[in-house]
Amino acid sequence: MEQIDDIHTIADAIIDEIKNTKACIIDLRFNGGGDDLVGLDFLSHFIDKPYNVYSKKRRFKGGFAGNQTIKIEPSKNHYAKKIYLLTSSYTVSAAETTILATLNFPNFKKIGSNTNGAFSDILNKKLPNGWNYWLSNEVYEGINGKNYEVSGIPPDYKIDYPIDEELFLKSLYFELDNEDRAIVKVTELIK
Repeated sequence: MEQIDDIHTIADAIIDEIKNTKACIIDLRFNGGGDDLVGLDFLSHFIDKPYNVYSKKRRFKGGFAGNQTIKIEPSKNHYAKKIYLLTSSYTVSAAETTILATLNFPNFKKIGSNTNGAFSDILNKKLPNGWNYWLSNEVYEGINGKNYEVSGIPPDYKIDYPIDEELFLKSLYFELDNEDRAIVKVTELIK
C-alpha cells in the first residue's frame, strides 16, 4: 500500500531527526482519521518490542464474528524514549485507533481531552433504488477489553478544551500565540 510505504519513509526520516532528544510530542488534536494501518505503521517507529494493541470484531446477525487481535512489530529504526500524545475531541477514527494502540505502551502519555469516540470502519451498502448507505458495524476494544466508543479515550493529563469546534479552535489559536497548555505540561513532565 503506497500510503504505508510513504509514512514508513517519513517516519524513518523523523526518527533520524529526533534520535538525540529526551522525548517526542505527537499532536493528534486535529486528526480526523484515515487508515488504521498507516497509524500502526507510524507507531511501529516508537516501540522496541512487539505488542498486541487492540481487538476488533464485526457485528454479524445476532452477535459478532471475525474477532481479530491487532499486533504491531517494532520498526528497525525506532525511538523508544518518552512519547507525549496530544488529544482532543477532534481526534477521531483512525487517529483514535492509533491512540488505542498505545494504551499499554509504557513510554506513552496522553495530554488533552477525551478523543471523539468514533472508531469503527464503515460498511458500505447499496439499496435497490441505487442509494448508498453506510453503517458502523465494528467494535474496537483495547487490550484491557474496554470499549471507548462514544466516550472516547481519556487522557492521562486532562486539559479542558471546549467541545464546540469554533470555541476550541479560537482557544487553541490563542494558546499557540501565547502558551500552549499541552506543551507546557510536556515540559513539566520532562523535567
